[in-house]
Order: sequence, then C-alpha cells, then structure tokens
Amino acid sequence: IGAARSDLGLGRSDAALRLSLRVLRSDRMSAGGLAVRGEALYLAGETDQAATFLREALRLDPDGSSTGAGPVLKRCRALGRRLSEARAAVFRRDFEGAVRLLGEALDASEPLPRRASLYGSLHSERAEAYLRLKKYEEAMKDAAVAIYARDDDEKAWLVKVRAYHGLERHQDALEELTDLMRKWGSGNERIRQAYDKADFEVRKARRPDFYGLLGVPSIASLMEIKKQYKVKAMEFHPDRLSGQSFSDDDRKEAETKFKLLGEGLEMLSDDFKRQLWDEGYDQEAIRERIAAAQHAAHRQGRDYHRGHGHH
Repeated sequence: IGAARSDLGLGRSDAALRLSLRVLRSDRMSAGGLAVRGEALYLAGETDQAATFLREALRLDPDGSSTGAGPVLKRCRALGRRLSEARAAVFRRDFEGAVRLLGEALDASEPLPRRASLYGSLHSERAEAYLRLKKYEEAMKDAAVAIYARDDDEKAWLVKVRAYHGLERHQDALEELTDLMRKWGSGNERIRQAYDKADFEVRKARRPDFYGLLGVPSIASLMEIKKQYKVKAMEFHPDRLSGQSFSDDDRKEAETKFKLLGEGLEMLSDDFKRQLWDEGYDQEAIRERIAAAQHAAHRQGRDYHRGHGHH
C-alpha cells in the first residue's frame, strides 16, 4: 500500500492499480487496499469505478483516518458531475460552456499529479473544445499539457496538429508528426492520416500560384487562360528584357516567371491535371497520379487481351 501511494504521488495510476490488486487478492477487506485502488482509478479518469472502491473503503473505515478515502471520494463526485455536464455541453455544441466546465473539473480535482492520466485527459478534452472555438493557441497549450502527462495521447496529438493547421503552421505540424511517426505513430492509422494531410498541406503551400501568375480567376475558361498566357508570355519573354535598362536580377526573375507560365498553361489546359491542381495537389503528386493511372490502364488492357486470347 505504501508503494502504491508513492506511485499515486507521481501520477502512476497503472503501477498503483497493479499493487492494489496484489493487496486485495491477499485481503479483500483491506480498507487501505480499496482506498488506494479507488484513488488509482480516479487518477486514471474512471470516476464511477473509483467511487465504488472509495465507498467500500469508507464502509470499512468510516472516519477515513487511515485511508484518506473521504476527501478523494468528494473530489471524485465533484469531478464526475462536472465532466458529465461538460460532455453534455459538447453534445449541445456549447463549446464555451464546455471550456468553463472542464476548467471547473480541473479545479475540483486538485491536488492532481501532473503526470496523472486524469490531468492529461481533462486538458485533452478542453483542448478539443478550444479547437472547435478556433482558439488555436489555447488548444495547443492544453494539448501540450496532455501530451506531457501521456506522450501517446492520440487525441491530444491530433488536436495539436489541427491547431497548427488552423494557424497555417503546416510545416510545424509536419515536423512534429515526422518525429511522432518515427517514435510510435507509424502503426496508428489516424496519426498516419494526419501525417499525410500535413505533408499535403506543406506541398500545397509551396506550389506556384498559376492563376495569379496568369492573372485569371480559378473559374477561368480554357480560352481565357490561353489568351492571358499570350499576354503574360510577351511581358516576361527573355528577349524583351535584353536591353541595358534591365538588370541581371530583372532578367532572372522574368525567366523564372516565363518558365512557370509554361508549366501553368500545361497544368491548367488539361482537364484532369487542372482538377487535381484545384484539389490542392502539387505538380509532383499530379505526375505520380497520372503515371499510376496510366500504369493501371495498361495493366487492365494487358489482362483483357490475355483473357480474350485464352477464350
């Protein structure tokens, strides 16, 4: 029981649960064992189960002088009420109310070890409510606290990454997810999907603005695009900037834009490529998808001819 209490002080509810189970297997009527198990379940966020063990500990030790079960049960009940109210607020989409109630739940659960699962999960839930309010900085702070409590908190990681995207910090999201994939995330489907999205957003942000370069809206017709291409190609043609009134930097910039105009025309004058571009894919990804489609079509045709020849 003493070792389990030491673990509880560090927020290590799993270790305390194992030790309390050993105690209760040898003595099912141990008030101290029941109280420790109840507190361990409380720190793990299992408030209903925790209350059951704590009540039983108080039945065997009514004044709670040797177990300390009374104050823990009081905090457990207060926390349970506020958590239920907070989750009901989320269900009603009252995220401001959820943030307030989760803050009250944190206050009601003090003192609470910073490594306890409960401490992390409360911050994780509040981070998600902040995210729904588009309060991205607050969401990231709470998610970071949750991750400190438990570094494999999937919900907290996903909230943090979505907050990065909300702040247009796609590169930060990708870097953190790259590190997470290396540590443990590669086997987690949702983390893998988040990584793919972050990679997509980073590549999308690095794309040239073909519509802006051509000076046409994204709904422009092919005829408008080709017409504007001719105008812009004349403006940035290297021969036009060959005089002494233009610097090397001017010519280099014009050459770059002239090259990009050609790439833009190629991309936006093909229906399939333009569709993929408008969906956010970069040139490399579009080339890969076209190559994959061509390969699939070739293989399908080869299989058809084989089957036809067999018959």
